[in-house]
Amino acid sequence: MVPAWLVPAEHTVIRPLWVIVAFVGLLRVVELTRGTWPVESRLVHVLSVVDHRRLVRAPPMLDARGLGAAVAWEVTGWLAFRGLLAMGHPARPADWLVRWLLALVVVYNLSAGAYRVLEAAYRAIGFVPPPLHVTPAAARSVQEFWGERWNRTVSLWLGETFFWPLARRRRPLLGAVSAFVVSAVLHAYIAWIAVGWGFGAVTFGYFVAQALVILLERALGVRSWPRWAGHAWAIAWMAGLSPLFTEPMARAFGC
Repeated sequence: MVPAWLVPAEHTVIRPLWVIVAFVGLLRVVELTRGTWPVESRLVHVLSVVDHRRLVRAPPMLDARGLGAAVAWEVTGWLAFRGLLAMGHPARPADWLVRWLLALVVVYNLSAGAYRVLEAAYRAIGFVPPPLHVTPAAARSVQEFWGERWNRTVSLWLGETFFWPLARRRRPLLGAVSAFVVSAVLHAYIAWIAVGWGFGAVTFGYFVAQALVILLERALGVRSWPRWAGHAWAIAWMAGLSPLFTEPMARAFGC
């Protein structure tokens, strides 16, 4: 992930994208250290964006519906991006809220659209990949949001690599903290290489705050609350802390 620094600093989108692609490769390589792999499986695993062990075989097909959804996600994300550019620097508190909302739409929609294109590519060669997200808005706690519903590709890897090895040694809390720290460092590095160490620190703080909220909700027993209360808790914290993530992303987009 280090060579991304060789990309000129004005390319605030290309630099972090380079890091993301390199990190996906790192995921695949680390997975190869666990167990015995035939040479063919090693090659397939490294070249696959999605963990090839989680791919399900299916008849090859053109996923027209998936491609249509991808277009819808990308167009909506692009419109949000154009809205960010048109806003300029916010002058009122309400403008900041609109800015952060638009940045959130850009991040979510563009990534969701890109994954739908990836899904269609796998379907064309006879595989069904796992979903990227599992209805994140349905989370009843912040822990459920991150551990069970958001970006399953990365969260499963973090669980296998950091959480479960420590949980099996009766240290689940240390495992959860380790996974969060790794995720925080990665995202902070992406923001740092895009828009400087200051926003990298802000991004790191976002994930530290998420970890603290998870500790709080464990103490309060949030997962045993009524469904509506759990939803309200999760949405309030995710929305309230989101500017710590969306503002660095907006700066990375040149807005």
